[in-house]
Amino acid sequence: MNAVGFSARPRDLSHRIASLREAAPAIVAAAEHGTVALVFGNETSGLSNEELARCQQLVTIPSNPVYGSLNLAAAVQVACYEIATTVGSFAAPASREGERATGEDIEGFFAHLTAATHESGYIDPANPGRFMERMRRMFARAGLEREEVRVMRGMLAAFERRMRRD
Repeated sequence: MNAVGFSARPRDLSHRIASLREAAPAIVAAAEHGTVALVFGNETSGLSNEELARCQQLVTIPSNPVYGSLNLAAAVQVACYEIATTVGSFAAPASREGERATGEDIEGFFAHLTAATHESGYIDPANPGRFMERMRRMFARAGLEREEVRVMRGMLAAFERRMRRD
């Protein structure tokens, strides 16, 4: 069995002390060949030098030097997370991407935006400036989905209906 002792305090022991991130690959490798014990002390005094001397590896979780000690639950959580991340246990959930907007969708939106900004008086059709160029550049960076284009066109349609009533 391989025992990994965790301590926040510097010790006068012959063991090399590694940061958790640095030690995680070795912990994972040792676990592939047998049982590995992660050994934590109590919150009051941590592990004694005698207890640490029985461990094959010493690990510390880097933290703020002003108060370098974590409570036991936090230390265990951080250690388990770092080791599980090293193994690749946790994959981020797959993002649910919508269907990309087609060129036709986007051009329809821009035509609608042009008409709405002209009708509202926001843009003078005789002197539009670079408004549409900027809108195209901005929405190109957004990588629009079809549903997003529908939302924007729905909003424009609502504005247009309101302008016609007033």
